[in-house]
Amino acid sequence: MADSELARLQRRYRALTEQVRDLGFIATGSVIERYTTCTATGCHCHADPPQRHGPYFQYTRKVRPTQAHLPWVSPRTVDISP
Repeated sequence: MADSELARLQRRYRALTEQVRDLGFIATGSVIERYTTCTATGCHCHADPPQRHGPYFQYTRKVRPTQAHLPWVSPRTVDISP
């Protein structure tokens, strides 16, 4: 690898490191998007094709030795924008 290429990659690495640092706290775990069906007969979520309820976002993280889940949250009740 040429010295100029290495220098370019090192500058890019430093710039990306600064961008990640500026993000602030990041929690460990996963956020998944879910769409659900209910138990009400005649609801649109039982149509063909189904139009499920949601999206609901669920946060999951590992807590010795099992997983802990935060309740489902509607995006209308929480600001999930970056």
